[in-house]
Amino acid sequence: AKRPEERAGDFEYASAIIKRSGGFDYARKRADLYIKEALAAIETFPSCHSREILTCLAHYVVDRDK
Repeated sequence: AKRPEERAGDFEYASAIIKRSGGFDYARKRADLYIKEALAAIETFPSCHSREILTCLAHYVVDRDK
């Protein structure tokens, strides 16, 4: 197993590969699609505090800064 100092660049290396291949953009588009589907499903429930929380949570998941 690699020591932490030997793994230091692994994340950056992997991240660069994913970015070059369009993986992050693809994942974002898929997440947006799933959120739209989830929001449509949530809309079928009666208006209440729980539904509002679920809606806010769905928006937070895709809109938050990483």
